[in-house]
Parts: sequence; structure tokens; C-alpha cells
Amino acid sequence: MSENLGQRPPMLFVINDRLWIGPHPIDGIQCVARTRSNTRCKNWVETSQVGRWEQLVSRHGLISVYAVGRDDRWLAQHCVRHDSPDTVDHELPDWEAFSEDNPKNTARFVRPLPDIWEAIG
Repeated sequence: MSENLGQRPPMLFVINDRLWIGPHPIDGIQCVARTRSNTRCKNWVETSQVGRWEQLVSRHGLISVYAVGRDDRWLAQHCVRHDSPDTVDHELPDWEAFSEDNPKNTARFVRPLPDIWEAIG
């Protein structure tokens, strides 16, 4: 995963029914496509409101995610301009698969459920 520029925190996304850790918040996910000048595209993947905020309940607590649905462009980390099968990437996408079994992930992204939830569950 690339370094967090300006210390912007990573966040969770749901893309194609899986949880992914993005390197930045929604407005900071940069396209990874190679431009004609052999540099990385400077466009952002998010160019309009394509997703929605959701709360997921897991065995460890609540997880806030930005769900974009079934959108391969997001997983490929391409802007609208580079949403094409023949696009060549300048570098690999920054996504990291989220695993709730990883204590570091749980500590960063999962909020404990209130006691009432535990009593119901």
C-alpha cells in the first residue's frame, strides 16, 4: 500500500461484495493508469457520488464502509477517463484486502457494539 500523503487516514470500501482498505478517504483515491507522458494519472477515481455510506455488523462490532457496489473501475483504481480494458497501469492499485481476523484491522476500523447488541445477539 502506498504511503498516506499528508497523513490522511485509510478507510474501508465495499467493492464487488468484499471489504477493501483504501489508502485514503474517498476523495483521495488516485487513478493508477499510465499516461501518454509515461507518468501516473493525476485524476481521482471518485468523480461523482457513486456509492453510499453503510454500517456493517460483524462479530467484533460495527464497521463503517463506503459501498460502491459492483464496480470493477474502483477495484482497478481507474478514473472515468481510464475505464478501459486496454489501459496500462503505471503502478499497482493500492487496495489491501480487509480481514477482521487481523487485530490491527479490527483495532483501526471496528467499533465495539453497544452492550444492548451483545445481549440481543
